[in-house]
Amino acid sequence: MNGAIIAQIILLSAVVVGGQALSWRKVRRLAERQRRTYEASYDSAIESRLTEYVELVRTTFGPALFAHAPVEAPLVAHANPVAFLRETVALIAARFSLEMPEIEARFVSDVPSGAPAVMQWDAPWEMRQEGNVLHIRSRSVDSPNWRVLIQELYRYDDELLTVFIAHEVAHVALLARGVRLPKRRDNEELTDTAAVLAGFGPLMRRASFYQSEEKVGRRGWRVSYRRFGYLHRRAIEILMDRRAKSAPA
Repeated sequence: MNGAIIAQIILLSAVVVGGQALSWRKVRRLAERQRRTYEASYDSAIESRLTEYVELVRTTFGPALFAHAPVEAPLVAHANPVAFLRETVALIAARFSLEMPEIEARFVSDVPSGAPAVMQWDAPWEMRQEGNVLHIRSRSVDSPNWRVLIQELYRYDDELLTVFIAHEVAHVALLARGVRLPKRRDNEELTDTAAVLAGFGPLMRRASFYQSEEKVGRRGWRVSYRRFGYLHRRAIEILMDRRAKSAPA
């Protein structure tokens, strides 16, 4: 099989609750239960791991990673979905001092592994270090080295697309520098940590738990929520705080 899937990003769960219409009072009670359940799922034991992840990311990328402004909104205008993907990948790669070749970005109906997004690369490939910049090139001239595949469902969700790409590019940047933790879950948490420290915490915080209520018919209401990522919202907030304290004056 030509190519290797390197990042099974980010999806813990994407859940829609509520099928039938409910009264506003019941919807509010359901929404509150969902929020309490989510908050109760936070395990403070992760905080010691976060400290290790932050130091590993700092050692790997240096202080320059902390110097970028936090990302509060998508980096580029969404005039064309595919162009949006490609431009966003290039801008995020630059935050990790990762120069990447032309990337084929594509929406597909079925992403391998069922994740919302994956990044693939062609083999063989080679790396060249110049100062703090890592250049990655494919030895093949027949096709682009890198491919980003994202589920069609998210074509027009600029924020989630940015979150997915930030995680994928963080995977590439870490793996290209030989940083990979033995346990898959730890490695995914490390990758999310790198994306937060690169400035994508505000978007990732919103994606970690998003809840909404909508009117259905004349009297009914429905509540829905979705969760993306490997870090709880509280963990993301801790990382955002540490990033702010570590940013150059």
